[in-house]
Amino acid sequence: MGSDNRPRNVVIGIVVVVVAGLVVYWAALAALKGVIANVGTDMLRREFASDVRFQKMEISVFPRVHTVAYGVSIGNDIAHPLIQASQADVRCGWIPWHVRTVVLEGLRILIPATPQPPRVHANVHPAITVGEMFAARAAVELPALHFELRDLHVRNFAPGSSADFTATLINSVPPAAVRMSGKIGGWNTLDPGHTPLEGNYDLTRSDLATLPGLRGIVSSQGRFHGVLLDAAVTGDAHVDGLGLSASGRTEAASASFQAVLDGADGSATVDKMTGALEQSPFVASGSVQDLQDDRRRRIALQVSITHGRLEDLLPLGVNSKVSPLAGPLSVQAKVEIPPGGEDLLNRLRLTGSFSATGARFASWNLRDRLRSLSRKAEGQPDNDAAGSSISSMQGEMRLDHGVAQFSNLGFDLEGASAKLEGSYQLAGEKLDLHGDVWMEAKLSQTATGPKALLLKLADPFFKSKRGGSRVPIRITGTRSDPKFAVDIARKATAGLDARAVLFSH
Repeated sequence: MGSDNRPRNVVIGIVVVVVAGLVVYWAALAALKGVIANVGTDMLRREFASDVRFQKMEISVFPRVHTVAYGVSIGNDIAHPLIQASQADVRCGWIPWHVRTVVLEGLRILIPATPQPPRVHANVHPAITVGEMFAARAAVELPALHFELRDLHVRNFAPGSSADFTATLINSVPPAAVRMSGKIGGWNTLDPGHTPLEGNYDLTRSDLATLPGLRGIVSSQGRFHGVLLDAAVTGDAHVDGLGLSASGRTEAASASFQAVLDGADGSATVDKMTGALEQSPFVASGSVQDLQDDRRRRIALQVSITHGRLEDLLPLGVNSKVSPLAGPLSVQAKVEIPPGGEDLLNRLRLTGSFSATGARFASWNLRDRLRSLSRKAEGQPDNDAAGSSISSMQGEMRLDHGVAQFSNLGFDLEGASAKLEGSYQLAGEKLDLHGDVWMEAKLSQTATGPKALLLKLADPFFKSKRGGSRVPIRITGTRSDPKFAVDIARKATAGLDARAVLFSH
């Protein structure tokens, strides 16, 4: 009987050993998984000085350690964690604290405005290192700015060291995809907003037509450096086909700039911008508030143009493919663009002074009329060799809601000068200017024959203290068809006679 039970006992023994082995294996495997989970969690806690939470974690150890964590949250503020991810796929070598790759889904990084008290964790395990980290989409939120990143790739992440990264930043208004590459870190556990950042950016194309009243295609390249909440940006930008909706002409513009981006309040300070509109160089500085919100964005710049050209600037605000004036121009102005959904020209505010010497009008008809006025002002109405249509202008201007208000507007022509004030409507190109014209000649010397005899009667009324004559005038009509007249309200009957002589061909 005893010998008959031996095979059965052997089988039972083998089964018991196998079962015991499996129990030990699964117990050891569960313990190993627990160790891996604890080691990984402790490493993250120490690296970010924050609490680490997971909704669920799956771990496999063969052939290598592979962990998938769901509902990852890192941060001491449960409602506003520092880092979130819907899923983290982590693949390691045989050493769990050396991570080969991390693939993140639903990544969101929230940088607080002020430092949060860190949690101190004991240095129990080796520091975690990551060979490569990928995120197809990621959101980075600063206190006043938010960025959408695509194809985020971080390499060689290690505590206390900078990591290499590449990403594409997506901008909504105007639409743009900005390729970035550089270094980030080491991570500042005491104040994440002051984590170092540096690199290059490349914007190949952005269409300004999404902004009401503006046209043009922008490209830009440059560098950035600083920290997450305060980065300096230097770069070069070029705009092809720059134009306003009211203008029939587009131009090329380029600029080099130095600016500081403040992520705490969403502003950019433009320390210096140098560039050119066509062949007119300019220098500018100022600020942009609410940089990322086109509904609230406010721009304020001080602009200086010392060696500009009328033919480069006027076409931007005139509905003509040919500039009505050409010649040297200098401008000192404050430019403001308040927020709103209106056409840019209706929102543009400009206050400043300008000076243009040697200006030439494009219209042959207007040149002829100005030269005729110049001859008469010199007292040589019949001398075809006398007079000139080349003029100089200077004055002060305030542009508001598409209407330019002029004051102290001086206009100089051979034999004559004028001082005017009034308005010009950019959209309808309507003129309404009034002032005085001073001429070297007496009024009677501007004509010949019977007209000269008649005007002698008016000479006393138009006599100028500086010699010659002074005639009040009014300019109405449109830019392309201006109407010149003596201000009748100021000089009644004598003005009618003077108008007939001065502004006739």
